[in-house]
Amino acid sequence: MTTKTRIAISVALQNTGQATRALEIAKGLQECTPTGHEVAITFLSHGSWFEPYVREAGFDIMRVQPQVEGRSTDEDMRFDPPELIGSVEWAKAFINGQRQAMQELQPDVVIHSFWQVGSIAAQLEGIPTISFLPVPPSVVVADLHKSRLGLVEQHNLTQAIIDSGWSGEPPTNIYDQIRADMTIINDLPSFYTGIPIPKDVWITGPLFAQGNYGMPMDARLVEMLTADDDRPTILLTMGSSGTRQALLEATNAIAAGAAQHWNAIILASPAIVRLAEVKQIVQDHPSIYVTDEFVPCMPICELADVVVCHGGQATIQTALACGTPIVGVPMQMEQQINLDHVAATGAGIIVPSDRWRTSTIQEAIRTVTGDPTYRLRAQEISHTIHSGYGKRQAAECIWQWIEQGLAVPTAMAGIEFPL
Repeated sequence: MTTKTRIAISVALQNTGQATRALEIAKGLQECTPTGHEVAITFLSHGSWFEPYVREAGFDIMRVQPQVEGRSTDEDMRFDPPELIGSVEWAKAFINGQRQAMQELQPDVVIHSFWQVGSIAAQLEGIPTISFLPVPPSVVVADLHKSRLGLVEQHNLTQAIIDSGWSGEPPTNIYDQIRADMTIINDLPSFYTGIPIPKDVWITGPLFAQGNYGMPMDARLVEMLTADDDRPTILLTMGSSGTRQALLEATNAIAAGAAQHWNAIILASPAIVRLAEVKQIVQDHPSIYVTDEFVPCMPICELADVVVCHGGQATIQTALACGTPIVGVPMQMEQQINLDHVAATGAGIIVPSDRWRTSTIQEAIRTVTGDPTYRLRAQEISHTIHSGYGKRQAAECIWQWIEQGLAVPTAMAGIEFPL
């Protein structure tokens, strides 16, 4: 007899980190399906540039209302700091759209990431949830309190949750609103040695996009990455959650030194910047390649000498998996934690946001490319990442939770976590 499990994956598919990790989890669940089980995985989407890659991997997509452009989460959600969603009515539209999709699919479990509307919709429908996050929420919350920033209350979402029929006291802040029955953390367990972790949270190891999703790499890009001119190659990327200002400042720094010091690849995500703005700075410089197309980072990181980024976990893990050191500027607390780990292991340099300017960025790049110990430390972490099998561990953890009747695993037999 075969047991069929229906899984809905509800994430911000416009966000590169969430989208790529969700796809890796889906692949892992298929690859690790236990004997006697069958799994049907459906991605929920309000519209996203990432949809073709989900379909190419063989997964179904259910379109959810309201439909949006799908290039930038901030634009699609009408981000109005500190409100993640710009109005109560817009928040209700997303929650209701998610609920309608879940009512139609009738999933046994919903997997979500930092995507409040998917989490809330599942809870309103009484569906068990699993979240996957870059950092344990308890660690972020502790650091927020230490910095006196506190948790970010979401008034629009909270009112939308109440209006949608929530029973009892509604969750009001960004972390309570993504609370799940089980949470897996896509990071190295060694980073949290000695830190208390709740029993429903499992650190299963790094999870990031591998390969190039079948996309051929541009000939000029390959030529620049493999140029035998003794010039270091820099990869600049702010993913889809960096800031326009930070990317443009780094572009200025790289462009100013490209003529004499290095080659550079700049990934100008439409989610945060217009391609024309970057090209205006670069001025068709022959040592700089600029694109606003989605380019999987791993093939580039494998050949780059340093990655300049915003501290997003997907970018950091991809770089370190390739043994490539990092120069980073954090935009928010999770990215600060990610970059703190990089700096503590000697695999890169953090530049505070208030010092993120041309001269400081250039100095950090020269330091990292001129001192081989940064690459050696990155290569040590690379060995740990590749020995950990984060995708398999996440999938096996989820399957054990499902097989135990959607209860928190009490024993993780057969799963070894890297130290």
